[in-house]
Amino acid sequence: MAQAIWAASSTREIWDVALRELVLAFDADAGLGFVQLSAQRLQIAARHRWPGDEHDAPMPIAPDSQAAFILGSSRPVISPDLLAERRFLPAAPITRLGYSSSMSVRLTSSTGVMGLLGVYSRRANAFDPAVANDFATLADMVAKGLDQAQRLAATEYRATHDELTGLLSRSAILDQLEVSLGSGAPTSVLSIDLDGFKAINDRHGHPVGDQVLQVIAERLRTEAGSSAHVGRLGGDEFFVVCASDDLVDLHLRAEHLIGACETLVTLDALELEVSASIGLAVADPDDSPHDLLRRVDRALYRAKGDGRGRVRTAPGTDAGSRRPIVLPAASVGDATVSLVREAIGEVRAVFQPIVDRDGALVGVEALTRGPVGSPLETPNVLFEAATTFGCLPELELAAKRAAFAAGVPPQLRLFVNLEPAAVERPEWLDELADAWLTGGAHPLVTVELTERALIASPGRLLHTVEFCRSLGWSIALDDVGARSDSVAALRLVKPDVVKLDISLIQGKGGNHATRVSTSVATYGDRHQIDIVAEGVEHPEQMVMGEMLGANLFQGYRFGRPGPLDAITSASAERPPPVATARPRVATKRQLLAISRHLESEATSSDCVLLASVQHTRFYTDRTRRQYEALARRCAFVGVVGQELGSTTHNGVRLAPVDAGDPLARRWWVVLLSSHASLAMLAEELDEPASPDAPSTAEADRRFRYRFVTEPDEVEAAALELFARF
Repeated sequence: MAQAIWAASSTREIWDVALRELVLAFDADAGLGFVQLSAQRLQIAARHRWPGDEHDAPMPIAPDSQAAFILGSSRPVISPDLLAERRFLPAAPITRLGYSSSMSVRLTSSTGVMGLLGVYSRRANAFDPAVANDFATLADMVAKGLDQAQRLAATEYRATHDELTGLLSRSAILDQLEVSLGSGAPTSVLSIDLDGFKAINDRHGHPVGDQVLQVIAERLRTEAGSSAHVGRLGGDEFFVVCASDDLVDLHLRAEHLIGACETLVTLDALELEVSASIGLAVADPDDSPHDLLRRVDRALYRAKGDGRGRVRTAPGTDAGSRRPIVLPAASVGDATVSLVREAIGEVRAVFQPIVDRDGALVGVEALTRGPVGSPLETPNVLFEAATTFGCLPELELAAKRAAFAAGVPPQLRLFVNLEPAAVERPEWLDELADAWLTGGAHPLVTVELTERALIASPGRLLHTVEFCRSLGWSIALDDVGARSDSVAALRLVKPDVVKLDISLIQGKGGNHATRVSTSVATYGDRHQIDIVAEGVEHPEQMVMGEMLGANLFQGYRFGRPGPLDAITSASAERPPPVATARPRVATKRQLLAISRHLESEATSSDCVLLASVQHTRFYTDRTRRQYEALARRCAFVGVVGQELGSTTHNGVRLAPVDAGDPLARRWWVVLLSSHASLAMLAEELDEPASPDAPSTAEADRRFRYRFVTEPDEVEAAALELFARF
């Protein structure tokens, strides 16, 4: 065994060797290895002959658990009969799988406790106390092997990763870029520089600045995804290498990265705000790493010069055709301006379907494309060029003319994007209205605006909104959730339609996503607006959209941008869909994130947190510990449910409800404080799962639910719960 352990090249291999040899040496039926993550949590590191289906998520260490007892003992712990054990509470999976006896020991290295090692048998009294010393010796050998492997891994990690953030180091990211370019695969780079970071260092000191960099680094890593390589070049500069040359996709990624950076950073009592500027460059076939870096640096310089939160593309390559673009950024010659104006004269509209919950076509979004085969065909390059050469108002007007003249059927809603930066002349809006009238005055126009436009030029945007409403057009707020100012924009623009950013539909963004979606859903309930889930590609994303309150959907699952005829022909024979008031429904698994978010808002001594958990079996150990922790810092924490009993436990007030009480079917979480009124009010649609139901059935219980932020309604819900105490 010793030889096999020292020959192993990784911690995982050591675990596998150790468990296999120990099970064999002590005639056990199975073995488990655990690594200790913290004083409160363990995680399964490896298993051998283990028939259970337990996943490898972190597990809490309860004070009365078998794990806690073993961790507190310096010698191997042998349990001859787990069901008769009085020293600790055996882990449920062990007894459920029929194991009767066990032998376990904690693993200790030079730096402290590493974890646990255990073997299990379905026979009672399977492990003789006389073998405990042998087991301890072998466990010590395993700990030393793991310790050495971890030291080697740490040395290799430090050589390739930034010490502060854990991202790839400058040298490692350059090595990765060289590998990517050498492979001939599509390669692009995004150079990211934080805006406003110096002010944080100057005002709050470098320790706070370091924490901000760590938060931003983790957000960039999460948002970039596993296929990208993310590194820190130094200071507040980051770098992302992507295996893509699709400019549309890359711009979308860059916008999402900016949104991730712009989400408020909360550190203790501080709420800090930064933004990011991004330079983007797609590799040419003959680029060296330094060639590409020079071009992306120029793009980043332009982005920072244009203001906070900008993305700029390095000129020189059209990623779709891999041909040089005749658009040098530093030159505004007549020939280049002529090329842009020529493209504007041939602008065309393509359309993407928008459907309801049943898949029925209810509208289309008009998207702009340049002339086919032109280096300005793709929208990002086209709009970038028009902006560079001062032609954006002309391009915007030409794009809207193409959309209005396309002949969208009058029963379908026509969504068009509008960039308020184009409205630089007072008469421009009149020309837009003329284009609409000339194109047939489509009766159901919805203008899409972004919250970024509100921040960049609030007066211009609000004037544009007022003008569009005067024509009878609806207003949509686009990309809600991509940036941290979405909620403020909701209240100021008062849109008729909200389009949820793709990051929310993909379940990204953590507390920020939950906070935004809660606000949007509450706003939607209050104002009876339409909520569109964008970027839907898979059925589970449609389910997520519905959970967030969407009643309309858009994305590749329903159709890619294309000619209008191709979209409308499939639904030409179908009558216009009739809107139906379908309740908002989610499973327990989906609502848990919302519940946790509301609980996380209970941070001050004046908070009152109340919950209805339906039945005592749903007041699990995890929930109990969560509420007991909250009770230490809140004015009042109370929980009601069937068979809970009328008592106070570690600061949490408990109260019973009868089986016939309406609260027996309700899952409520209500928060009241001097600064917040929040509630999630859910009612079970199915019969409650039986105590013996599998965990998957429990997690799939369905609830009709809504968010509430109106103080009067939240207070009414709180009073209904208070009456039970």
